Amino acid sequence: MKTVSRLIAFIIITINALHTANAADVQILTQRNISQLVPGGKEVDAIIGDVILRNDIVSVVIAAPSPLRNANLTTRTVGGCIIDLVRNDSQNDQLTCLFINALAHEFHSWEGASVSVDEAAIPAYSKTRGGTLVPGFVPKSGESVSFTVVSNPNDDNTIASITYSLTDGRPFVDVVVSLTNQHKTNVATLNIADSIRADRTFIFGVHDGLYWASDDWFKYAVGILPTGSVPVRGSGNVITYQTSDSSKIKLGPDETVMTHRRVVPADNLLQLKGITAGIQEATTHPVKIQTLDAAGPTSHAKVTIEQGDNLIGTARTDEKGVVAFQAEPGSYSVTVQKIGRTTITQELVIESDVDIDLIQDGCGYVVANITDSKGNPIPCKVSFYGLGETVDPLFGPPHGEVAVGNVHYSINGQFRQEIPSGTYQVLISHGPEYDLITKPITVERGKDTEITGKLIRSVDTSGWISADLHSHASPSGDNVSSQFGRVLSLISEHIEFAPCTEHQRIDTYDAHLARLQAAHLLATCPGMELTGQPLPINHQNTFPLQFKPYRQDGGGPVIDENPITQIVRLAGWDNNAKKLMQGNHPKLMRIYQDGDDDGNSDGGFRAMLDYMDVIEIHPPQSIFQVPAELAPPGDRGNVIFQWMQLLNIGYRIPGVVNSDA
Repeated sequence: MKTVSRLIAFIIITINALHTANAADVQILTQRNISQLVPGGKEVDAIIGDVILRNDIVSVVIAAPSPLRNANLTTRTVGGCIIDLVRNDSQNDQLTCLFINALAHEFHSWEGASVSVDEAAIPAYSKTRGGTLVPGFVPKSGESVSFTVVSNPNDDNTIASITYSLTDGRPFVDVVVSLTNQHKTNVATLNIADSIRADRTFIFGVHDGLYWASDDWFKYAVGILPTGSVPVRGSGNVITYQTSDSSKIKLGPDETVMTHRRVVPADNLLQLKGITAGIQEATTHPVKIQTLDAAGPTSHAKVTIEQGDNLIGTARTDEKGVVAFQAEPGSYSVTVQKIGRTTITQELVIESDVDIDLIQDGCGYVVANITDSKGNPIPCKVSFYGLGETVDPLFGPPHGEVAVGNVHYSINGQFRQEIPSGTYQVLISHGPEYDLITKPITVERGKDTEITGKLIRSVDTSGWISADLHSHASPSGDNVSSQFGRVLSLISEHIEFAPCTEHQRIDTYDAHLARLQAAHLLATCPGMELTGQPLPINHQNTFPLQFKPYRQDGGGPVIDENPITQIVRLAGWDNNAKKLMQGNHPKLMRIYQDGDDDGNSDGGFRAMLDYMDVIEIHPPQSIFQVPAELAPPGDRGNVIFQWMQLLNIGYRIPGVVNSDA
């Protein structure tokens, strides 16, 4: 038995090492290999059944061609698309999805899918005797590997195939789209386009034949470099490709046309521009910039390179204060920005290799040591408000983790935070059960300012816990907030129980609690918010649920357009296991008596109430506002008032107020 186990382990290790020995490999993600192969990053969505291609520089995940393959609540029908894309040396996926061919065709079947190694193609599936397709293939490796998906025919009888390829030593994914008109007589007119989901903190642009999307805060960029056409940023997230004639092509009967683009991941826009310049065979030189102040290297400083009025790119320095990239020869300006320090700009001439130091003046620091009444470490939220002419500090975007906006979240009350010099009012809190500490401070450049205090628990809540039964982070798809940051903020605000309730997927906070060593501070369990139409009545939270890692929706149920069908399905999930069911932000009049919201009584979706253990009734202050008339169609109205009317007619469903953050 030991020999068999060792043999299996050897086979797994050998398969996972293929890309090291042969540089490029293609594999289908399975229960056995996914934990070793899945890329890293806040926006990773790979699941079992997807396909991963890797070489020595890049890893890319192509979503399995299936009608039920969704990345999250708002990123749907992703079969055959790029859902994860990283450089192997950084493992930092921030891309939600790149829809090659802009959803013009749907990839809902493995029929026609194939893998290729050095141009030798084999099917990516097998068939049973009954003709059923079974996805799967033996891992392949070689100098060049490819994965091809074929679409279902459209109404105009056109089909699309997309081939994704990685080649040894190349820092990009080759993408070839073949469009075929299968009609025997009609001419088809098709757009040449892609679309991208890269949200909130991203900026976008087109320059010298390159379409780019960049998020300098989370250190990620992606570029699309077409051949034979020029990218044009269209409306929304659509990228059109302009040929000499137009962005449309006409296909005669039985005609096929092929388009080609290279998709390039990078750690920042400067690196991306350098890589694509190399792809286009332009002359480049290595540039290394280190940012420092009197205390030494400065990490996460923003470095911006411009040429006249043209933005070349931005990047954030690493923990050693370094940004390194390739750049074309020329005269540029370089600007360094870092919180609490004076912004500096100087000329940068690139004629050969560049290695320079850029030195800013120092900043101020606050050094915190916050404890409980007995002097023990305690999680806390510390907010800084500028006094007089001092403005509120901006530590980072609202989607971050530890330092967010003007707030620092601390797991133990001890931290050192950069801050501009000035005068501030500091608010130190740990939820409403602890007395708030307020104190003014003055911060001087180059010096530490100490913040101390004891958080006193003055509200006796014996027999009660503080809970938030409804919150979200990036996996939900309607925001890009760090889930780790969400957990840290819940603990800092003294939430004692919080189920994980991401939209449209079962998920868990366990890994974040382990990283924080804080499982004793926050009770939790897997759960979800099943988010269907019509809004706002067909949203339900439930927990606990069985979390199935790397499965579609974490093993959760699918939505239904009938709210009663959906809530019954959710209540019965996991073999009718006991769970709490919560109606989220409802319009209760619509549930109780007016299902189509036309102002006429039709019985509504009243059966939903039989499955609700609790109902959200925020905002609570509206309890003092008695409505003079019913809310018009489309308006939720006074939810807490409507809930009290439910109590009056015998529905004993507790009301709750959550953050829905």
